[in-house]
Amino acid sequence: MSKTTIPTGGITADAIDATLIADDAISEEHLDATAITGHTALAEAPADTDEFLISDGGTLKRIDVSLIGGTTAPYVSVYRNGDQNLSDATQTKIEFNAENVDSGTAFDNSSNYRYTPQTSGYYFVSLNVGTGAQSDNATDKIIASIYKNGSAVAGAVATRDWDTNGINYNDQVNTSVIVQLNGSSDYIEGYAYIDSTSGTPRVESGQASMHIFKMTE
Repeated sequence: MSKTTIPTGGITADAIDATLIADDAISEEHLDATAITGHTALAEAPADTDEFLISDGGTLKRIDVSLIGGTTAPYVSVYRNGDQNLSDATQTKIEFNAENVDSGTAFDNSSNYRYTPQTSGYYFVSLNVGTGAQSDNATDKIIASIYKNGSAVAGAVATRDWDTNGINYNDQVNTSVIVQLNGSSDYIEGYAYIDSTSGTPRVESGQASMHIFKMTE
């Protein structure tokens, strides 16, 4: 079959559409930098739901920005507003009922008092517990514990010193941990344990807080 040469300008504008181009026929030699530079600049950090086109082992796929960073990594800072009385010498969940910030509205501050992020990855968790009883020297032991899915993953302990009468009112205990969360069902909670010799042990208003943020990978 003889070939017909089509002169430049011999094809009507827009006459060739996608149905006339063979699958996989567009390669790097047919692309110019203007395929990117010719488009409107975003001029801001991409949203988590924005997408990139990548080659996964030679297969083109799309990927959400949230999986490689996103606008900002998820973060939350919560605290206890109002005293919370605890049962003596009992691990008790701290009911963090107030927020400084919650980037993904992932912290439940009204019922379960837990953080359930919707982005998978490694998270840094810091827990601070300011505790007290009715008076100074009335507490023998304080434990601040970070829980993942109902089990302790980190904890810090303050105990009575042999050279003192006890732990002072409103002492602070801090602990932190890096933990992996699956971005769907994994959750984080803060717990406190106070062993008091007298009075009612409690978490002090404004003196207990938890801070969590996703680490870059």
